[in-house]
Amino acid sequence: MEITCDLHCHSGYAGGTGNISLEHLASSMVLKGIDVLGTGDCLFPKWKNELVDKLEEQEDGLFSLKKPEVAHYDLFVDQLKFARFILQTELIFTFAEQGLKKRKRMDVVFLFRSFTNIDAVVGLLEKWKVKNTIGRPFILCKNGKEVGERIREILAIDNWIEAFPAHVMTPQGVFGSTNHIDSLNMIFGDNWQDIHAIETGLSADPGILEMIPELSDLTFLSNSDLHSAGLDKVGREFTCLEVDEITYKDIIQSIRTNKVVYTFEFMPEEGRYFLTGHKGSRPKHKGEVCVYSPDQTPMSRQCPVCGRDLYIGVLERAQDLREKQLFKVQLHGNKIKRKFFTVVPLFEIIQYLGHNKKTSLIIYKNAIKPFGNEKNLWLSDLEDISGKLEGVLKREVIDVIIHIKKGNFYFDPPRYDGVKGKLVIGKKRDFGGFKIEPKNTKVSDQLTFQQFS
Repeated sequence: MEITCDLHCHSGYAGGTGNISLEHLASSMVLKGIDVLGTGDCLFPKWKNELVDKLEEQEDGLFSLKKPEVAHYDLFVDQLKFARFILQTELIFTFAEQGLKKRKRMDVVFLFRSFTNIDAVVGLLEKWKVKNTIGRPFILCKNGKEVGERIREILAIDNWIEAFPAHVMTPQGVFGSTNHIDSLNMIFGDNWQDIHAIETGLSADPGILEMIPELSDLTFLSNSDLHSAGLDKVGREFTCLEVDEITYKDIIQSIRTNKVVYTFEFMPEEGRYFLTGHKGSRPKHKGEVCVYSPDQTPMSRQCPVCGRDLYIGVLERAQDLREKQLFKVQLHGNKIKRKFFTVVPLFEIIQYLGHNKKTSLIIYKNAIKPFGNEKNLWLSDLEDISGKLEGVLKREVIDVIIHIKKGNFYFDPPRYDGVKGKLVIGKKRDFGGFKIEPKNTKVSDQLTFQQFS
């Protein structure tokens, strides 16, 4: 059977998040079509206590709400009983490297089968003198080797604990441009069989990560990394897995044997760090921006405005890694076929059309009603979408949904250095020859723009 999983989430204790309740998460899961959701931050004492109080184990290692107190979006409380949660956290490992002032960083998602596992990991944090005072604990290590050793020590608690590097291409990911880590060997040596999967992250998709030889045999997982329980966050990326039964062990076995049916992905250019550039609010910029596709980045990789190193985007970083690893990594077997869909969360699309949250929710629920949930809407063919929504939604909304389904959309500009572009519907583009920069190396009020090829 197929189940949809969003395995990287956060609680309201992770920083940069609002108040997040399990009931709100479960309500969004119902409308989005997500079967299993990560709890996020399960090692943090306050959130762990809430998980213990509100969840009960159903299938082996999967949990449901004991007695949901309230349902959101005008759902019935009984509808929340089918939502399943998996115990999950993100740990941040930092380590030094001789000769470098800045510490390197590797964010890792962990999945646990039981609260007993969690208690054992908390014991390790105490042994390592890690402060467990935020949702995502920071684990300071001497070097990359110690990172690998500590990850293995956690995995040794239970053979069914699973770990995978999070959002591998973003600055906080293992291959992030500021980390200067060009191989997983720096962390795990030549023997890293404990790592079965990686997370694509919002700024990359399987097409980009397939450039990197070292990742060729790993399972690609897509998750929301949500910091809110809203409909535009829960399941904004997710993974569909083939399992024999809906249990924790079956999910882990599916990850380890790459039984991914498909993933739902952001268009990478909507992710925060897609292209190389500097935003206008940086020192000395006075509003001037610089944005480059990989073929347009200055040879020096220095900003023509401030003279500092440019923030290298995910696309360019993936190309760098491909060139570096081709000389070091022996490719294995046949190339894995990876099926994925590129979409924009439906709630985000409706708000793009100018509707407030209240009206957007009404339109959203009307849109998904003929399909049961949002996932099923996107999986339907164009004729089915158009036919079922005719007379239910205004034509402009139907047309936008169809454009997204066809892939006729982009963001202007593509995201760079955390700056978000505007969603543009009805056209496609590529990134060859994309460049925004001042005409001269001095700060100028004028920008030149080289159009897409």
